[in-house]
Amino acid sequence: MLSVSHPTVNQYVRALIDALEAVGELQEFHTTLITGRRSVRIARSKVRLHPFPEICRLIGQRLGQDWLVRHESG
Repeated sequence: MLSVSHPTVNQYVRALIDALEAVGELQEFHTTLITGRRSVRIARSKVRLHPFPEICRLIGQRLGQDWLVRHESG
């Protein structure tokens, strides 16, 4: 069983999750937000949402707070 973690849901993450679910190897999926085109086709019980970091990033970006959205380096 595998756990998958990715901050967003794109076509590649969706394909990975679908493939793991099809063979019964997906234990859980951790992500920030799932809305609209970022949705996944797995049981809700396997999805673990962590929206706070993404909400802070979006608000910081909107308010011009670069320290909240700056990428890590090193």
